[in-house]
Amino acid sequence: MARTINDIQQDGLDAITASAELNALEILTNNEQASLQNLTSQSKVSQWRLFLWVTAFMIWTSEKLMDIERADIEQRIAETRPFTRSWYVATSLLYQHGYELPEFGIYDLPTTPQEEQAIAASKIVNKASVVQAIISGVGSLRIKVATLINGELEPLTSQQLNGFQQYIELMGAAGVYVIATSTVADDLKLEIDIHFNALILDNEGKRLDGTNDTPVQNAITNYLKSVDFDGQLNLVKLTNVLESVEGVEDPFITLAASKYAGFSYDTPNVSNVGTFSKFRQPDSGYFKLDNAVSLFNFIES
Repeated sequence: MARTINDIQQDGLDAITASAELNALEILTNNEQASLQNLTSQSKVSQWRLFLWVTAFMIWTSEKLMDIERADIEQRIAETRPFTRSWYVATSLLYQHGYELPEFGIYDLPTTPQEEQAIAASKIVNKASVVQAIISGVGSLRIKVATLINGELEPLTSQQLNGFQQYIELMGAAGVYVIATSTVADDLKLEIDIHFNALILDNEGKRLDGTNDTPVQNAITNYLKSVDFDGQLNLVKLTNVLESVEGVEDPFITLAASKYAGFSYDTPNVSNVGTFSKFRQPDSGYFKLDNAVSLFNFIES
């Protein structure tokens, strides 16, 4: 893991302090010695401190690049090891709807621009995750998948899901029960008290300059899109997002609840349904704000 620039600078300063024999001026010419007479200055903007900072920055950049390379290598290894979660996700994203799966599970490469466009359009699985589940008393792998339509996550059609199910059964490990699911987004209901700056927003949350009638709702929607597929919704992070909206001063989430499938917000004893106070995992893999039942109470500061 890359050290911080300050850590690298401090290592340099410690090395100078610990080196009693250090006297770089002994090997310099007279002109060089004269130009570097002020290098003992204690100022933060002294020449030697600037030299040290530039050196530390270059070392830090090199270490960050090595961290990125290592993470990429580890990700590639995880995706190429057969039948791991990462492998199932990577394999799911390679599915080509309507194409015959070759014997060894590797699709043919396109040979023309037209084929390349057709193959890109056939890759309908844009998001995927893998979770262990008990289905009908049998230990299984549940693969959640979704597609992107006009920038919005949507479920696959029944025909598309059928084709993907056949594909993942052929590609997966023998004897492992795999079930693919693709459902509409989990609904998210929010009730929020929002103290606002009356110079920027009105009591309905609209911008006074007329550029945006729903800045708060838009911020929530954008945050939900930014959450990793099948990742947890974090109410603390959502509050931070609301605080970043211009004109919003103190947002308080007084109620958060979610539901999916045919359940209601008050259905008891169902996992990931009902109210929550910190985190919530979407059953479908993603959330959408339920504007019809969410309440935004705007309070002038």
